[in-house]
Amino acid sequence: MPELETAKGIPHLAWRQGDSVVVEEKFFYRYNPAQPLTAQAAEQGDQDDGVEVFVHGFAVISQTCDIVRDPSVEPFIEVCPLVQASEDDIGLCLKGRLRNYAYIPGVAHLGLVADLR
Repeated sequence: MPELETAKGIPHLAWRQGDSVVVEEKFFYRYNPAQPLTAQAAEQGDQDDGVEVFVHGFAVISQTCDIVRDPSVEPFIEVCPLVQASEDDIGLCLKGRLRNYAYIPGVAHLGLVADLR
């Protein structure tokens, strides 16, 4: 199976669930204009169904067993944005008490969590 190059030239087979890349970058997501889930989406109103925001990086949320499968079987790897969080929220994430956010050990010291919304 050929190794596909991904972020920063790291072969996709080397990635694991919870791995992350810290980089200031744009993140585009689609939403339902009738039920926007974020403030940015609500500001767009119904003039569009996509929003572009700056994030602090990305975390891999696909299961490792799916990442290492042949791309013809499992062609996509899911990522989510890393966002700034308070120290209290990071503690709640670590305890599994904030369902929209996930604790990522490698970036928690930077005040970042994975935004699962």
